[in-house]
Amino acid sequence: MNKAKLADLYESNSTIRAILDMLAERANNSKISFAKRIHFLLKKRGVVVTYRELIAAFRLLQEAGCGIFVRGSKGYSSRFDWAVKTTLVAYHAGDAIGEQAEQEEEDEEDEEEEENEEDEEDEDEDEDEEDEEEDDDDEDDESEARAIRHSFVLRLDLRISLYLPASLNQTEANRLAQFADSLSFTDPFESEEDEDEEYDDEEIKHSYVLRPGQRVTLRLPADLTLRESTRLAEFIRALPFTG
Repeated sequence: MNKAKLADLYESNSTIRAILDMLAERANNSKISFAKRIHFLLKKRGVVVTYRELIAAFRLLQEAGCGIFVRGSKGYSSRFDWAVKTTLVAYHAGDAIGEQAEQEEEDEEDEEEEENEEDEEDEDEDEDEEDEEEDDDDEDDESEARAIRHSFVLRLDLRISLYLPASLNQTEANRLAQFADSLSFTDPFESEEDEDEEYDDEEIKHSYVLRPGQRVTLRLPADLTLRESTRLAEFIRALPFTG
């Protein structure tokens, strides 16, 4: 990483400064930042930036040696693969505490390499879910063990699983489908030309009471689109084995 170039970008480019400051506030490091998600989160923070400006910022960060920008295509994610710790990169941009942040980064890298050598992405996802919703997971696992697994291709690169009771009836399926159809999060700042080319891999667990004593959980992408939620709803409506 070129710390001098990064420091210059941090001072001169407000978009880069906003990205790095936002990532520095997080408790965990991000190995990958998806462009659409970062764009949405910046808008929520009141940072006015176009999608083109965001992509340009990622390309400049690549030139500074912070990682690699990977341009997405239809059905795949535009993303930035970080080569540095995202919680520390903003500090690297500052002259006063740059050396201290670098030492902290090296120490954390040594610890993480020992802990996460065998399972990286899968282990990280499991740990996040256990930290946030350990009790819910236990209950969900019990329910899923008694359910039928339905597989649905949501995107070209994403297949999701729905665990539903074998006794699911049409009324319940219709109610669940209506729920699923309401789960898309529309970005009010997003232009239609960007809609089909950026995707995010963060997951949200949506819990729904299907019947007394029976709850189902839908694990869906945080950037679920309206089109995807509608397709999923139609799939759910067709699932009942009973009337």
